[in-house]
Amino acid sequence: MVIPGVQPPPGVDHFNIRYNIVAPKFFATVGGRIENGREFNEFDLPSTAPVVIINDAMARRFWPAQNPVGRSIRIDKKDYQIVGVVESGKYLRLHETIQPYLLLPFTQVFSFECTLLVETAGDPRSFLPAILKETAAVDKHLPIVNAVTFKESMQKALSDERSRADLLASLGVLGILLAAVGLYATVAYHVSRRSHEIGIRMALGARRNDVLSLVLRQGLGFAGIGAVMGLIGALASSRLMSHVIYGVPLTDPFSYAAAMLVAVSVALMASYFPARRATKVDPMVALKYE
Repeated sequence: MVIPGVQPPPGVDHFNIRYNIVAPKFFATVGGRIENGREFNEFDLPSTAPVVIINDAMARRFWPAQNPVGRSIRIDKKDYQIVGVVESGKYLRLHETIQPYLLLPFTQVFSFECTLLVETAGDPRSFLPAILKETAAVDKHLPIVNAVTFKESMQKALSDERSRADLLASLGVLGILLAAVGLYATVAYHVSRRSHEIGIRMALGARRNDVLSLVLRQGLGFAGIGAVMGLIGALASSRLMSHVIYGVPLTDPFSYAAAMLVAVSVALMASYFPARRATKVDPMVALKYE
């Protein structure tokens, strides 16, 4: 593709930009927003001037602070007029960076293979027989390779991401269990080491709730240190996880707050049973260990 007035990269005389061929009402069906200009329509025919729609990433790159609608670009030695600018999206992979992209009208650029998108008002599966019937009415010899709902198609496309998410979730649950077991063992060990101290406190009038609060504060102190270290580690490694995180900012405060809440809840549960055992210490028995 050649863009008049725009200098291509050194050593080449053109730009390679990905594209797709779509029919009129495509953006209305998939929910794409036209930011400038117009969508393709039934008047874009082979006998009329060739037209093209670009995404806003391409508009920002080649025509910054300008209106690209009405300008021309050359594709395969043919001039195409830009009639619209559409919002950028993900075209091949979920985690791809936003890149320039252009769309050509199906009414002007023929393609042997195409995907029919149908917007329905109810369960898409219930409309499938009628859609296949109408397709056969146009051409009964037309081969239909696959017929799936948009949800099914997205589930298949996101299967790898879902598998990685399930794996990470499983590792996270395992980490929480290991942390709970470790915290329980640590608090239980410290309670056993402080049996004499607890016995003295209770002999001097400390109530069971006071002892329970003391041990719980100690457990939360251990959990707090671990949470702070984990938060620092999460912030430091967030860039490394960017390729497996989608739809959530790397420093999303709600995600970190939820993780901290889970850590505190696990710490309370892991500390409660040793703390409860500490409240049952007999002061006279505990004092005999001195």
